[in-house]
Amino acid sequence: MTETTTEKTGLGPNQRRIIEILTKKKHLTQREIAEEVYGHPIKVGDLRYTAINRSLLNLVKRGLISKTSQEIQWSLKKKRGKKDA
Repeated sequence: MTETTTEKTGLGPNQRRIIEILTKKKHLTQREIAEEVYGHPIKVGDLRYTAINRSLLNLVKRGLISKTSQEIQWSLKKKRGKKDA
């Protein structure tokens, strides 16, 4: 039996999709991300909006994304380069 991508990365489908979206579009609001993930308009308070919020917070905890403005936009976290000794 082979591992699925989710098992290999430890990310769920929504989290992987968010990373894909933020790779292409650098700064998006939570609503914009939710609409990209689900493919149609999402209202604040919708269960899908809440699911995206949980996914975003999990990605922040993993150090993969960060909030980028007061309007609560999200983007991939910049990788820190290692200094050569």
